[in-house]
Amino acid sequence: HNLPRDDWQIVDCRVQVPCPLVEGWALGWEVVDYGDNMIVSHGGADWGEVASAYFYTRSRDGLIVFLNARRPAANGAMARIIRLIDGASPIAGRYARWYAQ
Repeated sequence: HNLPRDDWQIVDCRVQVPCPLVEGWALGWEVVDYGDNMIVSHGGADWGEVASAYFYTRSRDGLIVFLNARRPAANGAMARIIRLIDGASPIAGRYARWYAQ
């Protein structure tokens, strides 16, 4: 299922390249398809925590981060942590956009 390019998109192709072929959801997981590789992710938050988990299907490695912090500060921290550990991850950009709003 393709997503409309709106605020909830996973990858913002205006600022991040490469742009995926398809973005969507499958059984509660977000899927970003780059053709030769896919990123499967899931995240969530409530008033005092933010969590993100994702993995790359080709290399079979990934990242899980749990933060005990309030939003929007937690979104900014999540973006910085993901970029420190996995600088190429498109997932960090989404948290940075939410932090900036």
